[in-house]
Amino acid sequence: MATTSNRRRIDQTKGMYCLETDSWRGQKDRTTLRPLLDLLEYHLEMPYLHRTVATKEEFEYHISRYAASELKTHPVLYLGFHGSYDKKSAKASLRLANEELDLGTLAHVLNGKLKGRIVHFGACSVFSVHGNTLQYFLRQTQAIAMMGYKEETDWTESAALELLLFGDLQYRAMRRNSIQALDRYLKDAAPKLCTRLGFKMVFPT
Repeated sequence: MATTSNRRRIDQTKGMYCLETDSWRGQKDRTTLRPLLDLLEYHLEMPYLHRTVATKEEFEYHISRYAASELKTHPVLYLGFHGSYDKKSAKASLRLANEELDLGTLAHVLNGKLKGRIVHFGACSVFSVHGNTLQYFLRQTQAIAMMGYKEETDWTESAALELLLFGDLQYRAMRRNSIQALDRYLKDAAPKLCTRLGFKMVFPT
């Protein structure tokens, strides 16, 4: 297996800040995103910081720390949680131990904190919401782009797609046109996987 690439790396410091649920399948479960993050760090030199989150208060605390200027070297925010979409209320949410945070609440928590950054929702069904809701999130947070899934996701398949996603990101600038090119690359490289997972990348209009 090749361990290097002939492509020119745009930026060696596009690190990731990952907030992950403290329990995917119960208290005894050891499932974690760390192996995926370790592979990205080892193979692509993508540094990461990982924090587990159980409550809204913990989420807000870690987000406040993420907003600090010293973490501009980590412009990728990865939110790894159970996700859900309620057709009756037309709301999508991330599930914490004590409550659910819908996208409107998340937009308030992240208000103005994602300027020059992107956010990936590693959660099922969140992108099933209306496009206006996603645009509201982008306006409030000032993110360059947001990405995630419309469908229930298979862990292995989403991990495969995310390796392509974050791997290719290391060769792109943190600008809208470059991230849009990344979106096109993914849909060309793994079209069936993108369709099956309902992968979407959304930009401010």
